[in-house]
Amino acid sequence: MSVRDSESGSPNISSSTNSNCRYIKVGNKVTIEGLLLDINKGSLGSTALKITGFPFTIKSTGSTRPHGAIQVNNFGGAQVERGLYVQGQANGTHALIKSNVTDTGASTVSASALDSGNASDIFFSLTYIAE
Repeated sequence: MSVRDSESGSPNISSSTNSNCRYIKVGNKVTIEGLLLDINKGSLGSTALKITGFPFTIKSTGSTRPHGAIQVNNFGGAQVERGLYVQGQANGTHALIKSNVTDTGASTVSASALDSGNASDIFFSLTYIAE
């Protein structure tokens, strides 16, 4: 692998009024990081929170999924208190925001955890293998 086998850019990730995301791809390994600011809860209701618009499809590797770090501002509820992470979805171009649950695996965080105004923020980083 050489430096010529790399690229970088800014994916089109939407879900907030102010986003700044970037990725770098070396071979088939993609690292994406971003910040989604001032997320509008609006019509999201209680749908699952997901980050969409990744530049490359996440490769399916059996039962293993890529996991990444996340920081949130102005979120609430028990899901946030248990610890959050980003989980890439195999064969997709998105990740779900998940919460640790004792003895029962994990649960997907819903939009109901967002602040009722436009004040919720998400900072994330995820590395995955592209198809």
